[in-house]
Amino acid sequence: QRLKIFLPECIQILCFNFLFIPTNVTFHSYDARIQHYVDITDEGKKAKISSRTVFMFSKDGYSSGHHIWHVKCHRVYNCQALGICEYPNAKYRYGDNIFDVALNDQLGDRYIYAGDRGHSWRGSSDLRPYVCSVIDAEEYYSKRLNLHKSCWNAGDIITVDLDLCSGKENDDRKRTITFLKNGKKLHRPITVEKRCEYFPVFQCYQRAEFEIIDDISTEAIYSPENSEDEDENGEDNPVAKIVTKGMERPDLPPLPSIMRTKSLDSDDDSE
Repeated sequence: QRLKIFLPECIQILCFNFLFIPTNVTFHSYDARIQHYVDITDEGKKAKISSRTVFMFSKDGYSSGHHIWHVKCHRVYNCQALGICEYPNAKYRYGDNIFDVALNDQLGDRYIYAGDRGHSWRGSSDLRPYVCSVIDAEEYYSKRLNLHKSCWNAGDIITVDLDLCSGKENDDRKRTITFLKNGKKLHRPITVEKRCEYFPVFQCYQRAEFEIIDDISTEAIYSPENSEDEDENGEDNPVAKIVTKGMERPDLPPLPSIMRTKSLDSDDDSE
């Protein structure tokens, strides 16, 4: 027989609070040199930008646990993006965006969803939203997102679903990040490679206004997918078992290699 140990409820709550890392994402840190262009209100839940390209980081980083946060677009202009970064370095650099290679040393590994139509990936003139992963200074892109209208518009809710499991070295479960728009997944889960602390990051450009929504149940536009309709293991599709760095889209043909930039859409790692 198993040995049963009774723990008083107060002790159970203390143990849970000690082990559990709550999700409390806020607009917190940014370069003080451009603070006159930034207006943060509602205890860090609302951000309004009047000019410049502004990086904003949440106060807390995460190295374990399952964390989900939602950002509502009240006003969008250009160069908006969000995701996670290894280093919460908000130093302002004119002309650079969080998905640019020039910021690899400043931001480290990162997983970013760029939600406008104003940028192409390197070596391409194809302007549309994409997901970018930077893993040990290697870039991986995907422009083959599930939704036809994947750019951000006023009223949209962009969700980050980050599952870092226990964070322990002997935990071999797959750590993933997924981006959603209005409750719909934009891609298959992306593997988070490095075991480290990641900070939620936001990028806003002039005339931008965003809000972090803690109670998503009040948002009519948010319509989550039915998990029963999804096959997470891909067992009904043998090619879905192909594992690649970054996004898994084996159902799509491989993209051509462009300027040493790798595609998350393909299992072809050739340069």
